[in-house]
Amino acid sequence: MNEWLKSFLQEGTADTFDNLVQTYGTDAVLYPLMEKYPTLSDQGMLADRLSGATSLQRKSGPVRTIATFYYCANNGGIERVLCHLISLWVQLGYRVILLTDLPATADDYSIPEDVHRYILPETFGMTPETRLERFRQMQQILKDEEADVLVHHAWLSRNLLWDMLAAKTLHIPFVQYVHGIFSCLETEGNPSDMDMLWALSKIYGLADCVVSLSRTCDEFWHHFNSNTKCFLNPCLAPRPAEIKKDPWQLLWVGRIAPEKRPLDAVRILHLVRQTCPQAHLTILGNAPVYHDLEKEMVQLIAELHEEDSITLAGFQPDPARYYQGSAVLLNTSAYEGFPMVVAEAKTYGIPCVMYDLPYLYFAEEKKGLLSVPHGALQQAADAIVEVLQTPKKWAVLSREALNSSEDFQDEAIARAWCSLFGELEQPETIAESQSPVSDMAWTTFLDHLHTGLDIVDKRQKEYQTDLAELQQRIYAEQHAMYEQGQELARTQTELMQTQQKLLIAEDRARPFWTLRKIKRKLFH
Repeated sequence: MNEWLKSFLQEGTADTFDNLVQTYGTDAVLYPLMEKYPTLSDQGMLADRLSGATSLQRKSGPVRTIATFYYCANNGGIERVLCHLISLWVQLGYRVILLTDLPATADDYSIPEDVHRYILPETFGMTPETRLERFRQMQQILKDEEADVLVHHAWLSRNLLWDMLAAKTLHIPFVQYVHGIFSCLETEGNPSDMDMLWALSKIYGLADCVVSLSRTCDEFWHHFNSNTKCFLNPCLAPRPAEIKKDPWQLLWVGRIAPEKRPLDAVRILHLVRQTCPQAHLTILGNAPVYHDLEKEMVQLIAELHEEDSITLAGFQPDPARYYQGSAVLLNTSAYEGFPMVVAEAKTYGIPCVMYDLPYLYFAEEKKGLLSVPHGALQQAADAIVEVLQTPKKWAVLSREALNSSEDFQDEAIARAWCSLFGELEQPETIAESQSPVSDMAWTTFLDHLHTGLDIVDKRQKEYQTDLAELQQRIYAEQHAMYEQGQELARTQTELMQTQQKLLIAEDRARPFWTLRKIKRKLFH
């Protein structure tokens, strides 16, 4: 076994992996691989070697039971989509099981009572032992529940490959649901995060289908997986209006997080009120992680003296009444995959003013919204003022929003998922490798980016090593100087003591010398 594994780690291929699994079993092979490939970048390298492995081919047969995973089921757009899809699948006659890292809370979005929920070992901070335990638990659940497909929503998971292999080594189809824009991690400036795109391009290549939320994302991922789909997220149709819209009410919905730019929303409201002093902003959402940012937002509201014109309503599991009472939605996100808040606002006929995200489905259709450049606070404020002060313009945008909301109602979404599950029921065929120029261009770019970031990482580690050595040397020299200073201080102390003794001796000898002088004068 060790020689086989050593050979695979050095130059292993999909055939080698198939032979190892057939000879020694999945657990015996995967555990040392989990130790060898702990990071997502490592998993990307492993996934590249596994491409084409027959031991990962999906089985054919009807899809009756759907397993689906995300970290939790509350406080977020992905979580809302997850629970809505579960309900939709159940309505279509599928049996559904839910897998999460965290147990249910009072804030969870509702799901049908007959959906069984399993709690897995948490994804974050895993060791090889807990990673293997999670893998075994997931496999056992999939076996016991006789799952026919796994729909995975955690598209940036650091444990993504192992979750995928838990299904695929059982020949269960794996569908990766991509909820964000592929380039989002490149914008944060963190080299380790920037390299995730290269790793995902390799891991997604093993999926049985990659579902994304815009044509831009679909075209990108299609370079790495021949079976991709462009779906829209489902969005609940609103209940009959219970509250009349306040013509001066603005709404901002989302997690309090840096990429959502909540401070910009506060500043924009302040600018709007220079022209429309009756304008009011309600902010829905909390800060599950970025507590300092939430404090900064509260402080900014106080500095701008907008305490009476901004309401911090926190997280609301059912935001219906806030949508019903609002005239304009403000969205200040730096990037999004499919902002559910925009979709939800459309179902209520609420126009949206947002930062320009040209790759989004909403930007492609350009209905019911106005876009301004990122960080253009005054332009955003001017757009809001124009909508608030021009009822005819508001009415046109509202009608556009309502009409476009029909695209992501349950009926259209249900047809798309039924079609996908129908395709997965067919036997898998290994397509011959084709590399159009555009595919090769993206592959080359990401490979070179990965190489460059690896060099940056190595240089950073070398720099940190050099810095540690320099700091150690400086500490040693400072310690030596301190010791020398201590020795000098001791010498100075001894000298002062000697001088003091001499002064005392002189004082004691002075009467004797005076007596000698008197004697000399008397006898000479």
